[in-house]
Amino acid sequence: MTVPGEWRVPGYAEVRPLGSGDDGRVVLAVEETSGSHVAIRYLPEEARTEPGVAERLRADLRLLADLDDPHLARVHEYADGPRGAAVVMEPVNGASLRAVLRGQSPITPRAALVLFKDSLLGLAAAHEAGVVHGDHKPEHVLVQGDGASKLVGFGLAVRARATAYTAPEVRAGRPASAASDMYAATAVLSECLTGRLPGGRHSEAASRQVPVPLRDLVERGLAGDPGLRPPSAAMFVAELDEVASAACGAAWEQRGRRAVADLAAPLAPTFPLNRPPLDRPPGVLRSMAAAARSRFGRAAARHARTD
Repeated sequence: MTVPGEWRVPGYAEVRPLGSGDDGRVVLAVEETSGSHVAIRYLPEEARTEPGVAERLRADLRLLADLDDPHLARVHEYADGPRGAAVVMEPVNGASLRAVLRGQSPITPRAALVLFKDSLLGLAAAHEAGVVHGDHKPEHVLVQGDGASKLVGFGLAVRARATAYTAPEVRAGRPASAASDMYAATAVLSECLTGRLPGGRHSEAASRQVPVPLRDLVERGLAGDPGLRPPSAAMFVAELDEVASAACGAAWEQRGRRAVADLAAPLAPTFPLNRPPLDRPPGVLRSMAAAARSRFGRAAARHARTD
């Protein structure tokens, strides 16, 4: 819940915390007028105060707010004030891929490829809109009960730290790009297939664990030279479909989707909208009632004018 004196986005009442980390804290909240649930990411102080960071965040999130793609968590608004900044977004009812991999790793090739395809489709939609993720990792892939997944964490590339999923050119100081997003997504695929983080002293052993029919696909996505990676996420999806059908059969996606759903099932009690209590705070109920009375009053007035 909100700490006394802590800034919160006006118009929303917090229900409970969902998590916290370098990217800030995330809470489940309720829009006070409609009663709809949302997720709010309260951003770290530097996201508001570092020169250029807030402007870049605002620009990226404005572009994302115009997107309605099933592979991306919908962004509703970017809110800021003298004491804080936050992103209000769709509450994805699922668990992070990181939580899934804690329960079972590695996972089956079909399941890994389905998650990879969802991520690439989400990245393709964002890239088409002019937005680079820049911090793709298992924590930013939310897996739902039906086996579908959505990406979160967009707009945070302006302050992302290097991780095992960071492309070599970004580590060298170049800005994140569509090519570096594909590297990161492929690094996550490699981890799903092998149970090992990409890079480091075990990287050669991990690459040998990738199923032979998928090795060229993984090596293309992890190419050290960004010019040797697929030209776009959309084209990578087409390449993935061809390789997966040859390696795993024509029904690979349906079977892989069921496998992902099975992996997510034990985590269902932890999904944000599955955890009690979800009773709306009293202030929200009062706001909803006031809004309903206002709508009723306007409707009655319109009716009176037409009599």
